Amino acid sequence: MNLLFLNSAKVWGGNERWMAQTIRKLSESHSVFLAARRKGIGDRFQIPVFELPFLSEADILTLSRLVSLIHRHQIDVLLPTKRKDYVLAGLAARMTGRVSVIRLGIARQPKAGIFHRLVYDFLADGIIVNAESIRKELLEISYMKPEKIRVIYNGIDYLEVRMLAAEPAPSLPAGRFRIVSSGELSARKGHDLAIAGFSRFLTETPEAADEASLIIVGGGPDEKRLRASADATGFGHRIHFTGFLKNPYPVIASGQVFLMMSASEGISNALLEAMVLNLPVITTSGAGGAAEFLEHGVTGWLLGENPADEAAVYLSRLYSDEPKRQDTAREGCEKVLSFFDLNRMKQDLDEFLSECRRHRK
Repeated sequence: MNLLFLNSAKVWGGNERWMAQTIRKLSESHSVFLAARRKGIGDRFQIPVFELPFLSEADILTLSRLVSLIHRHQIDVLLPTKRKDYVLAGLAARMTGRVSVIRLGIARQPKAGIFHRLVYDFLADGIIVNAESIRKELLEISYMKPEKIRVIYNGIDYLEVRMLAAEPAPSLPAGRFRIVSSGELSARKGHDLAIAGFSRFLTETPEAADEASLIIVGGGPDEKRLRASADATGFGHRIHFTGFLKNPYPVIASGQVFLMMSASEGISNALLEAMVLNLPVITTSGAGGAAEFLEHGVTGWLLGENPADEAAVYLSRLYSDEPKRQDTAREGCEKVLSFFDLNRMKQDLDEFLSECRRHRK
């Protein structure tokens, strides 16, 4: 098949990380192309990349260029990965008789209105989600058809992650107990809860005050506010913001615990990558599909209704019990390596894309 991915992102994130790994794997047996908004995104790929404006869902220039690309390269399937791209890909597919299969990587429930039905039903031939929890949420909408939605778990290129993690890390706070959190500095990623949980951990475990630090990896619109929140806890000197890192893995690998407090995820690549770097993980059970593969207290720690308070408890336990940290990290790493296999992901994608093509014909 000839496949065209669409990505209108301005910055690199988890969705783009998934796309990069998926493109590399699919390129083994398909011709794969990418339509991207920013050159900085496209520069990371070793496939033909076409830079398009992606100004809006109704961007006629981008739509016309997409139609031209489809004809010129005999594209069979369009794979939009951002919400804005869903409309453009769907329209281009309908205009050319091709197939559009959208990828939805976080728990984002569409509304029941006409516009959302147009996007997720009429314009989409299939929907790929990376967690069963997202599929169930989608099926609460009356117009969603179960046969159009397929759960395909992420694949992780653990060899690449470990290779990148071996590069030198930037300067980090001293201490034997680093807690690492990563993700865009926005409300959805829950960094406020991470800061609150960390400060309560230090309050309740004073012996850790000179040995523990919270490293927050990422940039975003909430950085100024989060820095102020960190300072307001009285432990701001133990909370370090790295900003955006092109290669975050050396920092993650330097940690003793990975903390993800996101309110809305499917199954986070960052969480899986931390696990293959042998970090025990603590995450919110509300973060989409984490509960689908994490066994609480065995392969990781799932937070409930009081995430900041519970995070403080588990951080204190892991701080004082290094053997438990090591056991949890080992069990978690083994789970990821067996459950999130790149070859299985590719096979599932091949089958679903072929199925969507048959149904369109």
